[in-house]
Amino acid sequence: MGFLHGSPMVGAFVGNTTWFGILISIHVVGAIVGLGPTFAFGILGGLGKKASPEGGLAILEGVLRLEDRLVNPILLTTQPATGVLMIFNRGLNHDFFSVHHIWLIAGIAAYLIATAIALGIMDPSIRRMIGMARGGEGGTPAFGAFAAKVDTFGPILTLLGLIIIVMMIWKPGSGCGGIYRC
Repeated sequence: MGFLHGSPMVGAFVGNTTWFGILISIHVVGAIVGLGPTFAFGILGGLGKKASPEGGLAILEGVLRLEDRLVNPILLTTQPATGVLMIFNRGLNHDFFSVHHIWLIAGIAAYLIATAIALGIMDPSIRRMIGMARGGEGGTPAFGAFAAKVDTFGPILTLLGLIIIVMMIWKPGSGCGGIYRC
């Protein structure tokens, strides 16, 4: 028997539609505020390439500031926390690896892959590009190599974001349908 199993506190949370409403609201707002700006990063990157060195640097710094102050705090705390709580609230933790939960497993896998790319490749590359641009190395082959990484993995992150959105909204294979039904 697990910790708090059968306690009134857990019983009041599991299946509680009020809690689910609160959690899904926070989760959806978190997705809009945290994930939404990332869809503009490719456009901003294109503008940075066309801008003067100072303008390109300002755009890179703006992207990094959005990541550090908005995107990462929400996508690394609010989204996983509310996601896990909704899994338990809806009882999706039971038979988690069943075929009916493949949408959830695929969404979580896409989130984990996107997080690894964002934190392991994109963030360090952008930070290096900013450092190089500040040091007057903006047009060097090394700068271009980091820019190529960003250009390669940016669209992959966009695709992973779209996969997550589709999985979480339509829940293919679940038999539940729309956002509030499962």
